[in-house]
Amino acid sequence: MLGAHLAGAQQGDDPLDSAFKRAFGQLRTQQEMILELPVIIDARQKRTIRARVAGDLSRVHLMSAPLLAALRERLLPDLYDWIANATDGEGYVPLSALREAGLEVEFDRSGLVIRLTVPPEASEVEVIRLRGGRPPAFAAAVVEPQAVSAFVNLRGLFDWIGTTSSPLKRGLQPVRVDADGAANLFDWVLEGGFTAEEDAEYPWVRKEVRLVRDLQERQIRLQAGDLVYEGTGFQRRQPMGGFGFGTNFDLQPYRVIEPSGSQEFTLDTPSEVDVIVNGRTIRSLQLLPGRYDIRDFHLGTGINDVVIRIRDKLGRMRELQFGLSFEPRLLAAGTSEFSFVVGAPTIEKEGLIRYDSDTFGYSLFHRYGLSDALTVGANVQGDDQRHMFGIEAVLASNLGTVRADVAASVDDDTDTGYAGRLQYDYYDGTTRNRSRRRWTLTVVARGRRFAGLGGAAPDNPTAYEFSGTMGQDFWSTGIRGNVSAVYALGRRGTPDHGTVSMSLRRKLFRDWEIELSLDRRFASGEKDEESAFLTVTWSNRERNQTVRLDHDSTDHATQLEWRYTPDRAVGGTGLSLGAIRRPAEYEYTGGAQHVNTRFEAEVFHDASVAREADGLDEHRTSLRLATAFAFAGGAFAISRPISESFALVVRHPSLKQQTIGVDRAGGGAGAQIDGFGPAVLPNLIPYQIRTVSIDAPDLPPGFDLGEEFFEAHPTYRSGLLIRVGTDATAVLRGTLTRTDGQPVRLEGGTLSSLDDPRRSFSFFTNRKGRFSRGELRPGRYELRMYFAPERPLLLEIPEGTAGIYDVGELALPGS
Repeated sequence: MLGAHLAGAQQGDDPLDSAFKRAFGQLRTQQEMILELPVIIDARQKRTIRARVAGDLSRVHLMSAPLLAALRERLLPDLYDWIANATDGEGYVPLSALREAGLEVEFDRSGLVIRLTVPPEASEVEVIRLRGGRPPAFAAAVVEPQAVSAFVNLRGLFDWIGTTSSPLKRGLQPVRVDADGAANLFDWVLEGGFTAEEDAEYPWVRKEVRLVRDLQERQIRLQAGDLVYEGTGFQRRQPMGGFGFGTNFDLQPYRVIEPSGSQEFTLDTPSEVDVIVNGRTIRSLQLLPGRYDIRDFHLGTGINDVVIRIRDKLGRMRELQFGLSFEPRLLAAGTSEFSFVVGAPTIEKEGLIRYDSDTFGYSLFHRYGLSDALTVGANVQGDDQRHMFGIEAVLASNLGTVRADVAASVDDDTDTGYAGRLQYDYYDGTTRNRSRRRWTLTVVARGRRFAGLGGAAPDNPTAYEFSGTMGQDFWSTGIRGNVSAVYALGRRGTPDHGTVSMSLRRKLFRDWEIELSLDRRFASGEKDEESAFLTVTWSNRERNQTVRLDHDSTDHATQLEWRYTPDRAVGGTGLSLGAIRRPAEYEYTGGAQHVNTRFEAEVFHDASVAREADGLDEHRTSLRLATAFAFAGGAFAISRPISESFALVVRHPSLKQQTIGVDRAGGGAGAQIDGFGPAVLPNLIPYQIRTVSIDAPDLPPGFDLGEEFFEAHPTYRSGLLIRVGTDATAVLRGTLTRTDGQPVRLEGGTLSSLDDPRRSFSFFTNRKGRFSRGELRPGRYELRMYFAPERPLLLEIPEGTAGIYDVGELALPGS
């Protein structure tokens, strides 16, 4: 058995050395030999590591470098350094040093196997993340975005008025076309669009245009042009044209940036560990002895009960119980969020985008997680005339969540203004709160002259606003209720005013739901106003139908609507019918919506019929058509509208007559390669990994589809190119016989291409010597049987062969 592991040794004169030489190879010295030994670490990983072993197996030294590499994530740093320092000049470390470092070492002399166990007290903490990180690897070919890609969406709006008593003319109305799209060049993205409208004062009007560049590793997005940016606190988002950058957590969607808790524990024996949040098991783990840190729990807003239930191999059970508070606006400790934009304010005049070049505007904020329970921030924005400064904080605890914002503004034409907001939110998501009661209380104060970026001179009519909301389930009745109230204190002639609202919602039977909302509005010196809104909904998932009845007492309107949603999102047609009764008119609507792999279409008809003799009647039919053109990697395609990123799927010329489905499910495909060209998946989400499946149910024998699964890695507004199929078109069939004419029964062999040495295929014969092998290209092949590799057969599949090519009976050459 030792011979399987012997690497070599030096000669010696001792008879024992000679015996080792005959049994194991060359000996290194009279006392030692070099072996390749299997090393099992924690019963979870097996490595083969070179060892220096004494002739009587009494001493073993392991090669230090591969051993340390295997222990790097398992050992405490001090113990890791101990083993590294115990390494001798030749790069070996004795097993005795491993024992001194605290490892449990077992050397099986009969099998020459070394088993190492890292006890919990010597192990580094292993981090287990319950969410976040990349999704599990899938057996698929990875597809990255093309260096150059582009797409443009086109939407046409066509209205036709039949009869009307309004000033509008009858017949076809002015046609309108909307276009938007993006071009991606080495991850620099230029996006924008325009609107063209017939008979308009400005027939061509551009939409927002911007240049975007993402720094994914840093979660930062750069942009120039018409800016899209976020605000916080009392900031206002004034449209601007200029330059900006800021964090964008969507660039790393698998990274958890909000606090989600962690818990450390130690296992002395192999155990089964269940993680339970608010009474629901979210993960079960099988863990070996060691120290563990479980992080990133699936938490709901508010207070959460977390239990880690540990059951060892003897059946003994223990539980770790603790509470965690969660608030979506919190950032994990050490995490930053910021935004910075500068530019000229945008002025939209008569539908045209213009910029106030005489004014310089800016807006920035920075938020930082001081701890998992406290996030603080500061913000500032302004222009040549007005400046606003603010600070904020969000604190979460088992007593609830508190948010505070304070801001001050300075205007050159008015006084300094101040504002503040304090919000308290309490929700217990544990099983103790069976009624799911939730409270929210808010107080907002604004000075008369307080204002953010843009707008006219500030003159706030409301000084203070108090609001509160409470929602809960009413025991076992199935009713969910919400009550909210708002009270505002006015200034300078504005009366105090407020609103009290209540809503009740209950599910009836299996398919019915009813909701009632009551509102009461009041103001000082004015008559109170009451209103009621009733909704009854019937929804049947099996029939894909929904019926909804609404009544609003404010304008005394009653609406009845029916909708049908097709089973297939692509290739199906949805239908809708509706009727509205108002005091002055009746309105009837009907429509159909169809989504195709190449376009989307919607047609609907509205009819307004006056209930009074002098009312207005109108019948309008509208048609909406939408399509897209996509380009990636030198290929073009027609698609339904593209939302963000897309994958363009092209077939090999050998499959040009074949219809190939992409992401087929439920009897339909998300896209399809057909006579209209390549398929396009138009709904890839940037930076989220998407598995794309390829299906060709009618593929003829011999043709090769190639990879059937691809892993798409889209970036922002990028285009990916997926190629399917190969030039394999033939199935080779035949019968193999021996020199005596008997069939070659139940034997295996290989077919190796002489035109492409990289391509080799295995096959087997049946009891009659028949064999078959598909997915072959026309060309020359060499056939060799495993039992007689020295007797090859040469054969050729003629050019143009498509389908089965039968070579008949083939006799193996004589021995």
